[in-house]
Amino acid sequence: MQANLLEIAWHDKAPVWSIDISQSNRVVTAGGDKVARVWRLSNTPALRVKPVEWLCDLRAHLTTVNIARFSRSGLAIATAADQGDIVIWRLSSDTDAAAAPTPLQVASEGTDAAPTPQERWVHETTLRGHHQDVLDLCWSSDGSTLISASVDNTINIWDACNPSARPNVIRAHSNYVQGVAIDPLSKVIASLGNDRALRIFAKAGAVPWAQVAVATAITADSKLFANDTQFKTFFRRLHWSPDGSVLACPSGLQFPESERMFAVHLFARNHWSLPAVQCGGLKTPACAVRFSPVLYALRQQETISDDKTTVQSHSQSCPSSSSVQRDGEVSSNDVEKNKPQKKPEPFEGFTYRMIFAVVCANEILFYDTDALTRPFATVEGLHCAEHTDVAWSEDGLTVMLSSVDGYVSVITFAEEDLGSRLGEQQMPRWLREYSLQRQHLDTGRPVNATRVIVPNAVTPRSSKVLPRSDSKNMKADAAVPVKIS
Repeated sequence: MQANLLEIAWHDKAPVWSIDISQSNRVVTAGGDKVARVWRLSNTPALRVKPVEWLCDLRAHLTTVNIARFSRSGLAIATAADQGDIVIWRLSSDTDAAAAPTPLQVASEGTDAAPTPQERWVHETTLRGHHQDVLDLCWSSDGSTLISASVDNTINIWDACNPSARPNVIRAHSNYVQGVAIDPLSKVIASLGNDRALRIFAKAGAVPWAQVAVATAITADSKLFANDTQFKTFFRRLHWSPDGSVLACPSGLQFPESERMFAVHLFARNHWSLPAVQCGGLKTPACAVRFSPVLYALRQQETISDDKTTVQSHSQSCPSSSSVQRDGEVSSNDVEKNKPQKKPEPFEGFTYRMIFAVVCANEILFYDTDALTRPFATVEGLHCAEHTDVAWSEDGLTVMLSSVDGYVSVITFAEEDLGSRLGEQQMPRWLREYSLQRQHLDTGRPVNATRVIVPNAVTPRSSKVLPRSDSKNMKADAAVPVKIS
């Protein structure tokens, strides 16, 4: 595992508020310079630092661009900015969508020649419905629906196939809506807001999207999510697992609240009253969570060893060090140190593993659903300012992290770090059929999903806090690989 800061002027030193990666290894970033930019990420395995190549600028907004998201096929991009405008971009037909990635060609310092765009994205339409800043966007899997969240307290659901149609407006939150996510089958929408509420919406009869659940507190005095004095970032970017069975929510408070710690809440599908699991012990609130798109086979070993491996990297642009940690310390109070710890049981019904990244102000943590008692890796100190967003490559081996300091960092895994991928025949039936349908996404019409079986709701264990172990920082001059067994 390696972590490196890419010292590129991503947005002319303005903050990078959002980042996303498409299936074709394109990267889109949204910046404080009123521009979204498209890049290409190298997929060359032998390269230690993943290089990027600038492809083009997307210029249509007059204010800061807060969010940019690829559609599932990667052939469309949605960007949104302050003052509420949303722009949909389509890859021009004269651009080869399957062009092979190439390494970054770095121009020598002092060169004044303007770079030539490598591809063209067409400004297809502008969606106007929000009256204030849009903070989050998400596409349905078939590219037919776009959902937006705004500080005007509303969620808008847009028909991307008929952009002139009026959006379906949801007015359920009593304060800013800071995160929105739709499940892989486009049946459930989840949102998080500054009103400290997780709200769940589903299609119900004649009502296109009705609120079916709200999660705010355990008791009247014990809230699930941080308030605006505890949580001072703009975003609460929640995310669904690739199988649609788990919803991961940032900005959580670890309960009981007397411990004054933060957590990520994992909710099991159709069980919304309480989180099934808390990933607790966070030093600062998480602003974003993102699952890897890859499913992994369960590991064979039944115990977690007591070894610990730490690797550091040093960034020239920031005086603090960066640590990448594999922590195997036993943290349970009832288990003696140096004794094997029994592997915690996953959600009942899981026959595979999923991996997700948790973004906090100054660190990013990686969790495995098969061993949630602690993050299996932690990266700290890559950036000089708060993190804003995270994205996974389609192969699940590359993670990109954006920051207010204007830079983006890249974290790369080796295949042995994460374990064996789940074979197609080992996938649940509905997921196999859904995977076949993904070949036809973004055709301009909804995917015929009549044969897709809705995923079964996993049964949560009793809600419990899963603490993390503290990281130890050690300085080194450069990042080196670390094997995670």
